[in-house]
Amino acid sequence: MEQSKKNFQYAGTACIINVGLSFILLLGFFLDFKENILQIIKVLNLSLMIYILFSLKNLLNSLDFKKADIYIFIVMGLDLALVCIQIFTLIKAFSEPTGIIYMANILIGFFLLVLAVKLLRLPFFLYGYIKPLSYFLMALAFLSIIQIFNTISLLFSILWYIFLGLIFFRASRGDQNLEREPKISTGVQVFAVLIIVIGLGISGIAKGVRYFIDRIENMSILVEDLKSGQAVLIAEEGLHAHPRFSHDGKNILFHYFIKSGDDKKGVIKMYSLTDKKETTILEDDHSNIYPTPHPLGRSILYRSTRDDQVDLFIFDMKNKIKKRLTHDPGEESEMSYSPDGQWILFLQKDENKKQNIYIMPARGGKKKRLTDVQSLLEKVEYPVLLPYSGDIAYHSFNSIVLMDRQGNVKDEILLEGLSNLKALIPHPTQPGILIIAAREAKGTSFKFNLYLLSRKNLKYAPWKIDRSFFEFDYSLSPDGKLLVYSRSK
Repeated sequence: MEQSKKNFQYAGTACIINVGLSFILLLGFFLDFKENILQIIKVLNLSLMIYILFSLKNLLNSLDFKKADIYIFIVMGLDLALVCIQIFTLIKAFSEPTGIIYMANILIGFFLLVLAVKLLRLPFFLYGYIKPLSYFLMALAFLSIIQIFNTISLLFSILWYIFLGLIFFRASRGDQNLEREPKISTGVQVFAVLIIVIGLGISGIAKGVRYFIDRIENMSILVEDLKSGQAVLIAEEGLHAHPRFSHDGKNILFHYFIKSGDDKKGVIKMYSLTDKKETTILEDDHSNIYPTPHPLGRSILYRSTRDDQVDLFIFDMKNKIKKRLTHDPGEESEMSYSPDGQWILFLQKDENKKQNIYIMPARGGKKKRLTDVQSLLEKVEYPVLLPYSGDIAYHSFNSIVLMDRQGNVKDEILLEGLSNLKALIPHPTQPGILIIAAREAKGTSFKFNLYLLSRKNLKYAPWKIDRSFFEFDYSLSPDGKLLVYSRSK
């Protein structure tokens, strides 16, 4: 009898350890843990679960309740198989055989669900913990079967281990108060609620951070035929962004980030639509991003970081010569050429984080500020020089503002019914038409649409609907037939 009490105490301790291991796995969803470390933790977690299940079987048998034996043995066997798979993966350094693991988890979930129902039918209340133990096990089993909400699944496994640990520790003291159902103490209830709230908070943060990490570290580039709607991947692994068609539409320029420790260095690359080959155009000791091709194909405008200062440069494609255009503490972004290639338009953020639109000669010279943002509550973005008219368009809050090259506002188009605008592009073949990417303000859908905005009647109409929330950096080919964009995985 004394040996049984000691074994139950060991089982309760194993439950506490598994609570800690499950919390580490939960944190691993949004902290950048190495995969082999997570695999080791999973092996320890599963191994302890086998021991815990074996102890649960012994506890139930000591109460002359053997109806759950077969299900516990099956779960133990499947857990052991998972442990072997994880160890094999670690030793051989193979990629995780996800199909086998998913199937094993589904089977484990099914038998855990049956086990939870069996526990609810126990003729004992197990110190008043049998109901929460069974309900949390049901939730854990259900989530294992449907294979979604893994962070929530870990939360319920933590709660299951907590209540199972309480049962084992009560049993280790020889407490025979099994048949009546005492109330769970207020402290235990508050603790369970706190675990749920903290776990749900961690789950939400994990999803947000996971999205952020995916957005930062995995961006593909796709070229879409606007007539057929078919899209082709041209750059997949790693972080690719800011694709732009060359002046003749035969090539696509973009930047690619090379990771070096905690730092990232931008490299400018070009993809040939004719040869289907990717080549490096500009790589040096600095981070070079946002390549913007000259309308006549002479050079590339880009942004480079040097000595912690962001400035604009031009790279002569033929002579391989770099020329610095700006040299001040302001941070430039969203550059574009005028259709004739004589002027450059860009945003610049000053030391007070206020962002304004500037214009300057393409060969370098004095820049001119066109907007006068007075506070951080004002916003200007996506400035473009329009073909044919020579005017400038930009987005400000929920409007498209049109102004001349002196900064005088000529018109304003209210985008009523739209929100979250993320692109403003002049149509290359239709004068007076702008393309915008935005979502409908009403409803909860995260789908974006491409709209055609007419300067003539100051109205917009849907063009390409149901675009992915994860598309960015749109650019059209000179003939208006192809669309290129980056997309997070």
